[in-house]
Amino acid sequence: MNKFFNSDSPVMRFLSRMADVFWINLLTFVCSIPIITIGASVTAMHYILLKMVRNEEGYITRSYFKSFKENFKQATGMWLIFLVLFGALAFDLYAVRQLGASFPKAMVIAIYVALFVISGIYLWAFPLLARFENTIRGTLRNAVILTVASFPRTLGMIGLSVLPVAVFYFGGTPLVPFVAMFGIAGPAYGCAALYSKAFRKFEPKEEPVSMDDDTLDDVPDSAYDTFVKDLNEVTGDETEKPAEEQAGLSGLAEEAADHPVETAGRAEETGDSAAENKPAETPEP
Repeated sequence: MNKFFNSDSPVMRFLSRMADVFWINLLTFVCSIPIITIGASVTAMHYILLKMVRNEEGYITRSYFKSFKENFKQATGMWLIFLVLFGALAFDLYAVRQLGASFPKAMVIAIYVALFVISGIYLWAFPLLARFENTIRGTLRNAVILTVASFPRTLGMIGLSVLPVAVFYFGGTPLVPFVAMFGIAGPAYGCAALYSKAFRKFEPKEEPVSMDDDTLDDVPDSAYDTFVKDLNEVTGDETEKPAEEQAGLSGLAEEAADHPVETAGRAEETGDSAAENKPAETPEP
């Protein structure tokens, strides 16, 4: 029983993830009430869900509104474009329903194909905006490319997006609370699992940092000295030489003073010269 309620158990991790998805679903629903803010709400939702799929999420609410604010302008502009397109398609479908058999079949097929393609572009566009810096035009262009290039993922994302409608249609009233709690962020979480792998191809790879000589050369001397001092304090090593070693050095100095000729001879043999270590003299004017 203790293992069951352990925070690291699979059941508790699943319940925690479900709670996070529910909270994101609620945030997205509330922030989408003004209609005009749907683009920014969906973008912020995908920003968080992508991090959750990659296990990189932090503070969900803070990160959600951070993305909402940063992408509001572009997301709103892009949402207005899709709103016009979906509005035109809705009007066409209404006309098809009203006219019935008298409406040309070729036009009906064209409308449904357009609805499928625009829906695919819509499902790619806002995740792209949430993940990559680009213009609205560039984001839409990339969304069109990914809709075609990653067609299996596009099919999966569209299938997940219509799942709440299918659940509500076939499940009826008893499943309404479930659809209300997870109907927005739940399918989007599945979409994030699909487009995450596609985004990896376009993300810069992080190179591991190696502590080579060039890296150490870039470290300031003051930082290096501080590091050595802290290390000595932790390990208990003293920077000053022990008293016995200092006494030995003092004895060598006294011996050198008693035998100046021998010391000078050693200096000549090794080629050391005090003049070589002096700075160049400044010529007098």
